[in-house]
Amino acid sequence: MPTASAPALRPARGAQRSGPVQQSRSGRADIGIQPPARPGGEGTRPETATSRVDGFVARTAIGATKTDTPILETPRSVSVITADEIEARGDQTTQEAVGYTAGVSSTFQERSSLTRQYPHIRGFLAYQYLDGLKLHDSNWGTEVYGLERIEVIKGPSSLLFGQGSPGGLFNYISKRPTETPFNEVFIQTGNRNRIQAGFDFGGPAGNDGTFFYRLTGLGRLADGQVEFTKDQRAYIAPAFTWKPDGATSFTVLASYQYDPNLSLAQTLPADGTINPTALGRIRRDMFLGDPAFQNSSKTTVRIGYEFEHAFNDSIKLRHNLRYSYYDIHAQDIQATGRPLVGGRNLQRQAFLADYSINMLQSDSSLEVKFDTGPISHKVLVGLDYAYIPNYQGAGTMPATSLDVFAPSYGAPATGVPRLAQKRNQDQIQTGIYVQDQMKIGNLSVVVGARQDWLSLINHNRARMGQTDQFAGLKTRQRNDALSPSIGAIYNFESGFAPYVSYSESFFPLTGTDFHGNVFKPITAQQLEGGIKYAPPGYRILLTAAVFDITQQNVRTSDPVNRGYAIQTGEARSQGYELEAKATFARDFDLTLAYTNLDIINTKSTTNNLRKAPPGVPKEMFSGWINYRIPAGPLAGLSIGGGIRHVGSTFGDVTNSFKVPSYTLYDAAIRYDLSKAYAALSGWDVSVTARNIADERYVSYCDSSSTCLYGESRTVLGTLRVRW
Repeated sequence: MPTASAPALRPARGAQRSGPVQQSRSGRADIGIQPPARPGGEGTRPETATSRVDGFVARTAIGATKTDTPILETPRSVSVITADEIEARGDQTTQEAVGYTAGVSSTFQERSSLTRQYPHIRGFLAYQYLDGLKLHDSNWGTEVYGLERIEVIKGPSSLLFGQGSPGGLFNYISKRPTETPFNEVFIQTGNRNRIQAGFDFGGPAGNDGTFFYRLTGLGRLADGQVEFTKDQRAYIAPAFTWKPDGATSFTVLASYQYDPNLSLAQTLPADGTINPTALGRIRRDMFLGDPAFQNSSKTTVRIGYEFEHAFNDSIKLRHNLRYSYYDIHAQDIQATGRPLVGGRNLQRQAFLADYSINMLQSDSSLEVKFDTGPISHKVLVGLDYAYIPNYQGAGTMPATSLDVFAPSYGAPATGVPRLAQKRNQDQIQTGIYVQDQMKIGNLSVVVGARQDWLSLINHNRARMGQTDQFAGLKTRQRNDALSPSIGAIYNFESGFAPYVSYSESFFPLTGTDFHGNVFKPITAQQLEGGIKYAPPGYRILLTAAVFDITQQNVRTSDPVNRGYAIQTGEARSQGYELEAKATFARDFDLTLAYTNLDIINTKSTTNNLRKAPPGVPKEMFSGWINYRIPAGPLAGLSIGGGIRHVGSTFGDVTNSFKVPSYTLYDAAIRYDLSKAYAALSGWDVSVTARNIADERYVSYCDSSSTCLYGESRTVLGTLRVRW
């Protein structure tokens, strides 16, 4: 067995998953201050793909195979951001948490923004999953404090998840009940009048050792970066596990999140942000709406369960189910995306939208282990189902223009817009997947295929004149797709593990071409190769990957029938990534990442042919180091620092201008108060800062009239107690 101070990344062969109940960290009161004994030491359970990880280096992941699989036996690139890493930097959003990951480019969005927060992976928009089930495309702002870890699965993943992005996906792992009692409370303050408090409790519920609970909550009041905006949230997530025996577990996971006083994205023109004008630059905190008009909010409710039963050592049944509800109301003044009039006046419109989204999702699988001669198999056969009825209504009306250099607020519109369009959509997706994880000595091979059937019913209606009547057509669309995947990885005893893999993805499109033909799904294929290195006896994981992704059936303008689209577009993404994660003994953690990416449209009927999509940098580099002073007069003091460099990007689809590169610096300092006062055991105080130099930069443009400022300096002070 590896030692407690420096366990090997590679798990012992034959280690079995022990169910969803987590063993609490030894010495949990010291998390982030005095790292406790790592998993794998005497008296602790082996790490699972949903358990807490001590330090920055995870051994296992579930998102790439839907089984607890060591990362060193997974033939594709997988990154895991642990709760310790999130806490060390003071990350407040999932976007911030993945910002130090190779292959991930994340556009800053104001935390109070109602705009979707989807980073890109390998140049493509990536989608979010929670505990293996997809979040809706209209999901905004998953609470990072409710997560145990974040998995970044790179490349197409339709084998196990159905429709998805060629670049990959984010799989968030919820906090789950623990066997060992623990309690955590924190209070936080910071610039922009921030006040935040949270709690995280868990342990046995009763004395018979079969019931366990977890209760996580958070409340926040703060101003946004932009004037007149707010960053407010109420969040609570109860979880409960019943484990009648060692073979069966039933876990209920629920959450409620309310985000009031939201605002739309504050998009500004390139002139005045990237390029100075005769009047200077537009203020970074410029508010484009009107405080008297804005009224936007979002409510998210989720409840579901995870059931697992092992019939014996070879056969295991799993069934996961979740119901989600999103209620979103948006009322704001927004920019129209046109150039400034007279070099200073921004054209605006009043916007109203209501969304009501329901999601019922189920995933059932049977895992069977057996041998055929020298080959050991772990076969996964599964069926998943999703029913997603949703409603959307939207309307606009003209609003007054805004002088961005001398703004005046108070009477932006003559009233509230009426809904002009309504849409009801029912989406049903069914998928069957088969996967075989084979092992022949040190060689691991993963092969599988998935068949999907997707049904979409759209009922789009428009208001009839000034009446309250709506009329429109109902359309039906059916798609199906077969997605294969294969990969192999070989584990040398020295810790090196070269691998190669091939995978596919698909994503359905709605609508028809000029001839009435239903659009085919967008498809993509990836060929990836790389090498992983985990030196025995050390908690270190180094990964190098090269990849080539081709995406087909991209919609592009019909050159014959104006106003219609055809599916002859194609995009190609090629590049390489380097990533290092390490936790040395009890005192030193680091993460390093480098990305080199070349993505262009290889086929198109428009002027974006041979052009790169906007907002995707060719190069990115990041690094974070955290060091705890183990002895001496400064014992208990932790110091961390990081750098994030994002290369220049193109600002529109024709690549007519560039958004400059930028480099940001982050820092953290933390002190274990028990080192000064023994009575304060479990107490710590910390200060974290993002963009500590307060660099002014533009993070993204997709046209000369639509740009976003990046994040200004954020400083947070936190007092935390664990017992």
